[in-house]
Amino acid sequence: MGRFVQPDDLAPWATIPDQMAGALIADAEAQAIHVAPCLATATLDADQQAFVLSILRSAIIRRWKRDNDDGKQVTIGQVSVGPGDTSHPGRILWDSEIRQLQALCARLSGGGRGAYTIDSGLYRAMPSGHRPWCDVMFGRGACSCGADLTGGDPLWEP
Repeated sequence: MGRFVQPDDLAPWATIPDQMAGALIADAEAQAIHVAPCLATATLDADQQAFVLSILRSAIIRRWKRDNDDGKQVTIGQVSVGPGDTSHPGRILWDSEIRQLQALCARLSGGGRGAYTIDSGLYRAMPSGHRPWCDVMFGRGACSCGADLTGGDPLWEP
C-alpha cells in the first residue's frame, strides 16, 4: 500500500480501520515527500527506511489519536493534557519531523553543506508570489519573504 508505512506497522499502537489507515498513510507519505522531495526517488538503505518509518508512524498514530480523542482533559499535578493541537488540522508532520526528513535528504545528496547556486539575476515573477530566495521556493514549509503574510506580495525586500 504505502511506500514507507504499511497498515500492519500501525497495529501495535492503534486499531485503525483499513480504509482510514490507508488514507492516513497516503496523507503522511504525500506530506513527507512534499517537504523532503528526495524521498520520492531516493534508494534508502534499511536504517534510513526504518528512520522514515518511525517518523511517519509516530505522526500517523498521533493524528489518529487526536482525531479520535474523546475531548477529555486530564490534569496530573501541574501538568494538564487535553485534546491534541488543532491549529493545523490538515497537517500531519510536526516541524521537527519535517526538519529530520529534510536533513536525511541533505545527507543523501552529499551532506547538505557546501557550495550551491542561487540565481542572482533580476527578480522574475513567480506564480506563487514568493521571492526566488524564499524558503518556500527551496521546498521548505515556511515562508521567509513575507508573501504569506500579505496575501501574495513579498513583505521583506523589494
